[in-house]
Amino acid sequence: MEASPQQPDFVEVCSVEDIWEGEMQCFWVRDASILLLKLDGHFHAYQGRCPIRGSPLSRAIWTARF
Repeated sequence: MEASPQQPDFVEVCSVEDIWEGEMQCFWVRDASILLLKLDGHFHAYQGRCPIRGSPLSRAIWTARF
């Protein structure tokens, strides 16, 4: 089933319980690396690679609060 413009195309990569609070994990979705980060019970999704350096964000040290 294809997504319509009104309904985004979602892909399940893990369950809510798979990522603990403060943890991050990378997943491949189609041809893109996606980083999931769980903070304060909410998930945040980012490109898996730094757009400037090209290095994996899963190896980054996160110092800021979102």
